[in-house]
Amino acid sequence: MDKKSVQILNNLQNNLRKGSLSIEKFPIDDVLAMVKMEYDLWLTEKKNQLEEYMNAYALSLSLAVDKKDMEQIGSILGELEIDLHNASIEVLERAERLEKTKDCAVVNLFIKNASDAYNRYSSSSISGENVFEGKGVVYTVITGNYDQLLEPLEVDENLDYVCFTNNTELSSEVWDIRVIENIEELDQVRLARKHKILCYEYLKEYDYSIYVDGKIQVIGNLRKYIEKYSKGSPMLCFPHFVRSCVYEESYACIQYKKDDVTIIQKQMAEYNQEGYPINNGLIDSACLVRQHHDPMLQKVMTCWWNEVKYKSRRDQLSIGYACWKNNFSYDLSDLFIYRNEYICKRRDREKPY
Repeated sequence: MDKKSVQILNNLQNNLRKGSLSIEKFPIDDVLAMVKMEYDLWLTEKKNQLEEYMNAYALSLSLAVDKKDMEQIGSILGELEIDLHNASIEVLERAERLEKTKDCAVVNLFIKNASDAYNRYSSSSISGENVFEGKGVVYTVITGNYDQLLEPLEVDENLDYVCFTNNTELSSEVWDIRVIENIEELDQVRLARKHKILCYEYLKEYDYSIYVDGKIQVIGNLRKYIEKYSKGSPMLCFPHFVRSCVYEESYACIQYKKDDVTIIQKQMAEYNQEGYPINNGLIDSACLVRQHHDPMLQKVMTCWWNEVKYKSRRDQLSIGYACWKNNFSYDLSDLFIYRNEYICKRRDREKPY
C-alpha cells in the first residue's frame, strides 16, 4: 500500500480515538475510493507478474520445441503440472521466484544452443595459434542516448579502453572518450555501425581490438577468453543465442520491426539468388575480437560495411554473407554471449531473446 494511503488511515484512526472526528463527518466515500484505487493497483501488479510468469513458460517451452529437446520439454511440463494444481493466489505469490526459475531454464537452452553451434561449426583456421598479439584495445560505440556507458568490472592494465560517441555528456574513469563526427550524415544506427565494423580504420594504433556493444558490460578477463577460443582466424565471435540461419533472423527482424520490411526482404532475396545457403550459421555481433592488420579481415569488414550502409542497418543480417562472399572463416566460442564469465548484458529494458 502507498505510504500516503497508510498515513491517511492512521490519521483517521487517531482522530476517531481523540474524538475530533464525529461519525457523521466520517469520509466513507473517500476511504472506499482510496481502497478501490489501492486494490486496482494491487490487481494490476499481480496481473503483470502473472503475465511475466506465463510468458516465461511459453518462451522456454517454445524454445525447447524448436530445438527438439525432449528432456527439457518434459521438465517444463512437469513444473507446469505442479503449478496448475496450486491455488491461483499461491501462484501469484510465487510468481517472482518462478519467473527466475523459468529464466534459468531459458538461459540453459541458450547455453545448449551455443554449444550445439560450436560443435556444428567447422573453421578452416587450423593453426591453433592465438593471433591476437601486440597492442590491444577494448572499445564500444554509443550514439545518441541509446545506451549508458558501462564501466568494466575488471580492468586489464594491458588493454586500453575506448568509447566512440557523439554524446558529449558521457564521462568515465576507465574509458577514453572519443567524440566522433558525422561527416557522411549517417543515421544514428549506421554511424555507430560504421565505427563498430571498420575497427582497423578508427583504431589504427592498435594491433587488435575487442568490440563490445553498449548493452554489454565487461566482467572478466577478456584476454583469457581470447587465449581459450582463438584458433588462428583474425576474427573471434560468439554464436547467436538461438538462431543459426540468417533467413530466420530476417523473419525475427521483420516481426520485431527492427528495420524496413521491404529492405530486409529485398536483401534476403538477393542473398538467396546469389546462392547464400540456409542454416549457414549466425553469430551475435555484440562482441567481436579482430586482428587489425590482416588483409582478408579488412576486406571482409569493408564488404560488411557496404552491406549495412546500402541495405539493412541490421548488421547481423550481413556479417555471415560478407564472410561467405570472401571465403572467410572466423573462430567461434561455445558461450552464451549475454551471460558468461567474461561479459554480460546490462540493458534492462529488453531481454536478449
